[in-house]
Amino acid sequence: MSCIEEEDLRSRQVNSDAFNKQYLAPKADQGGLFKDATEISWIISKKELKFLQRYSTEKEQPSYLYGYPIFRDKSGFLLPLFMSEVDVDIDSKETKAALRLIHPGNLQVNLHLFGNTHPSLVERFDLQDVLESIEFGSFDDRLKAAFEERQEFSNKIDELITSKGKEGWKKW
Repeated sequence: MSCIEEEDLRSRQVNSDAFNKQYLAPKADQGGLFKDATEISWIISKKELKFLQRYSTEKEQPSYLYGYPIFRDKSGFLLPLFMSEVDVDIDSKETKAALRLIHPGNLQVNLHLFGNTHPSLVERFDLQDVLESIEFGSFDDRLKAAFEERQEFSNKIDELITSKGKEGWKKW
């Protein structure tokens, strides 16, 4: 999931049935904007274009979030672990879109994902300070620390994030 409308930066979730209504998922993105890519671009469908243009007539620029990795809870909501605001550009032919971080290096952690392992709000705010700090050398180090805090100890992200209905789907 790479582009979602901004609501609550600290506890973001969207219904998985809202594809092309509340979120987009460019193919083959593996968190590139949080790693080394300066932009993610892809050929957009008519539904994606409609989603991206929904607020284009408003005076204020729409606010979008880039999120990675994405978890699905037992109620069917998608929750990005890390998020950051992005600019969205659509080419003049309206066939290609590009995402760029507005503030590279400024990540927000989704506190909603830590309710089971950090039950008190104070604990989650302390965790937020740690996971959003600039002390991490790489995004992969930050991701590993977040998984450890969630008590997820696999080295393979595919083992941690499993589609609803498939064996190993995380119910938390």
